[in-house]
Formats: sequence, C-alpha cells, structure tokens
Amino acid sequence: MSSFWISFNAVVPMFCTIFLGMYFKKKGYLSDQAVQQMNKLTFICFTPVLIFKNIYTSGGLSSMHPQLMVFTAAAIFAVFFAALLLVTTVEKTPQKRGAMIQAIFRSNFTLFGVPMVVNLFGESMGSVPSLLISVVIPIYNVLAVIVLEVFRGGEIHPKKIIINILKNPFLDAAILGVLFMVTGWKLPTFGETVVKDIAAVATPLALIVLGASFRYSEVKKSMRQLVLTTVTKLIIVPVLVLGTAILLGFRGIDLGSLLAVFASPTAIGAYALVVQMDSDADLTAGIIVATTLGSCVTLFLFIFTLSYLGLL
Repeated sequence: MSSFWISFNAVVPMFCTIFLGMYFKKKGYLSDQAVQQMNKLTFICFTPVLIFKNIYTSGGLSSMHPQLMVFTAAAIFAVFFAALLLVTTVEKTPQKRGAMIQAIFRSNFTLFGVPMVVNLFGESMGSVPSLLISVVIPIYNVLAVIVLEVFRGGEIHPKKIIINILKNPFLDAAILGVLFMVTGWKLPTFGETVVKDIAAVATPLALIVLGASFRYSEVKKSMRQLVLTTVTKLIIVPVLVLGTAILLGFRGIDLGSLLAVFASPTAIGAYALVVQMDSDADLTAGIIVATTLGSCVTLFLFIFTLSYLGLL
C-alpha cells in the first residue's frame, strides 16, 4: 500500500494543476490571447529562472553524481539516434519527422520530472535531479534545434542553427547556472530572494497554461504518428533505459532521477520551438496532450512497480 501512496502523491498533484488550467479555460477565465502571453512569459522568464535556481542551489560540484550524469547524457544521445532511425523509416514528411523525433527524446524534465522526484524523495534530495538539468537541458536544446532545422524542408544553414541554439533561454539559463556552480559565485541576498520567488511560480503556472492550451481536436489529427510517438515516448524508451540502468546498478534517487528524465511527457517548450522553426505544430500539440495525460498512468505504474520491487 505504501507504494501506491508514493506513486499517487508524486503524480496526482501535477495532474490536478493541469486540470485546473482546463477548468479556467472552459469557464472563460483565460482567453486564448492570455494563454499565449502566459506561455511566452513562462518560456522567456519563469522557467529559465527556475532552471538557473535549481542549478545554483544544487550544492556545487561536490554533490555531483558523475556516473549518473554520464549515463544520462549517453542515454539521451542513444534515444535521439534511435528515434532518428525509427522516424525516418516510417515517416516521409520532413516537418512531421522533426516534430516526432523531438517529442520522443525531449521530456518535460524541469517542470514535470524534478517536482516528481522531490515528491518521491523530499526537498533534501532535490539537488540530484537539479544537477542533471545542467546536462539534460543543453543537450535537449542543441539536438532539438538541429533536428528541427535539418527537417525544416529547406536549405540547411549552420550559422542559423548555431544562432538559434544560443538564443534559447533555457540553454542560456543552464549555462549561467553552471557558471555560478563551478565558480562558486553568489548572488546578493535580495537577488537570491527574487530568483527564489520567481522560480516558485514557474511550475504551477506552466502546468496551468498547459491545461488551458489543450486542444482536443488536435489529438484527432495525424493519429498514426501521434500513437507511434506517444507509445515510444511513454513506454518503449523508459522501459529500455530504466532496464539498462537497473542492470548497471542504479538505485534510489539515481534511478528516480532517470525515471524523471526518460518517463516524463514531451516538453512543453517543444511546441514554442516547432512554431518558430516551421515544423508540425499541430502534431506536436497533440503529442504534448497525449503524453502528458498518458504519463499520469504510465508514471504511476513505473513508480508503483519500482517502489514495490524496492528499487526506489
């Protein structure tokens, strides 16, 4: 029964916040324009501040788990290349290819995964998944911009790819956070307070915006691609990665952090990026909807199973 409550308390609060966003939108408390503005503000301000804060307060280099970080980076690249092979084999439309590949390898780790790990292991253990942000976010954003640019359907411009990578606020925040972590620099007290207060808004606001942004009609479009991507993202990828991690001896907070990286739904930020880079925004929106709702079931089952087996 304890495994049930561990998984219940880790997943349900996030789903309730998403549902609240759906309710606000249905009742007319949030207009489409307001949702778009809030989404943009979350993308350029609140989430980057949260990323910086998580790395800044992670405990420094002394709290790093080198084996976990190396395995995570290697697994992300493995998932990326596997997704590239799979999608280019079954899908011919360039824009759909880019959208599907990004949706498979890029997870909502910062907004969905880190809070889940904190719910599972407590605030005192939050530094482990937070440190992974310094590895995960840069890799996600570099690979996402590259794959969407390659499958944009036009001529590839390396200079433009590099500029788009450097302009991404998530990546900039991660780099700044790592810089502070490595050098040991500290913000003044009032600066730390401001960062903490803004970061506290990021997760609930992003989840509410996500709920308010749901368009059920989008789920009906590109159903074959949607189902393939969702099943791969929520079931096949975490089973293979977590299975490998267990065989290699990862347990407890390390395994929980890997669960957060590879079993979380597709990143909310994926939608804004595909819009900017002329990829398939409708398909991406549908995948975000499907993986977010589906992860409430799959994450519950993964957490329950791993807790029951004594691996978490």
